[in-house]
Amino acid sequence: MDEPLLAGGALPLEVAVVALPDDKPATRRSQLLRQKNFLAGVVLLCIVIIPVLLGPVVSSVGPDVQNPALSFLPPSLGHLMGTDQYGRSIWARVVYGGRYTIGASLAVVVLGGIAGTALGLVAGYLRGTVGFIIMRAVDLLLAFPGILLALGVTAILGPSLVNAVIAVAIVAVPLYARIVEGAAREVANLPYVRAAKALGSGPGHIIWRHILPGALPGIIVQTTVYLGIAALWIASLGFLGLGVQPPTPEWGQMVSDGQASLSIAWWAVVFPGAFLAAFVVGVSLIGDALRDRLNPTGAGT
Repeated sequence: MDEPLLAGGALPLEVAVVALPDDKPATRRSQLLRQKNFLAGVVLLCIVIIPVLLGPVVSSVGPDVQNPALSFLPPSLGHLMGTDQYGRSIWARVVYGGRYTIGASLAVVVLGGIAGTALGLVAGYLRGTVGFIIMRAVDLLLAFPGILLALGVTAILGPSLVNAVIAVAIVAVPLYARIVEGAAREVANLPYVRAAKALGSGPGHIIWRHILPGALPGIIVQTTVYLGIAALWIASLGFLGLGVQPPTPEWGQMVSDGQASLSIAWWAVVFPGAFLAAFVVGVSLIGDALRDRLNPTGAGT
């Protein structure tokens, strides 16, 4: 049976998209939950995030409570992760410090993701002079090594957690823009987008209703992958003294403080470093699983 035609001979939008059974959200979720790397990533994140969220519950003392008489105590039942040079509980500082590292990483992907996605959508759909200018600016940012760009921005703005977030978010913008621009170009050529244009839909409506949903899988994968990288860079800036300032705990800053006493108090470095590593590996495993499910043709590239 022939499909009815709209004015101008355009097919209705409903016939432009055919949902395959394998593409149903429930099917994708069940397949995702069967992946070992996804489950391993979730377990690692739970081990890290649950104590961080329950900081006041799992720690009986605050992260800044000092007791010089208890300096450099090794891990024990009374002090699960030992104490530092000021007698502060490493356990308390790790669980409270995770709030700054993880929170700053989330802020980075939100800020960088929104800005980069907006630029990529506009450049990929409009193309022409506007797209050319946007993508050349993106290429200029990509020409600088990410960590050097972050260090330069932080050095200009000054050392603080907010400035560290801004610096790492600026590094994330061109990465999102490049991925989204490629996806937007691909989606813009699909039949249902051409049908929307034929029906008189404006650029804003098409970008929001059609281009963005088509680019969303790539955005999700990029966010999960970059979240771990952002945590590493936030910790790196903290390690260099350009992020969180003492006495506020943060995993990178804690590793920096503990390196001077590594030979006599290994726990001051190992435990915050282990929590950081577990978070990064957990996020990376989840990102790999999402990439395999949302972009199977790009797996392994």
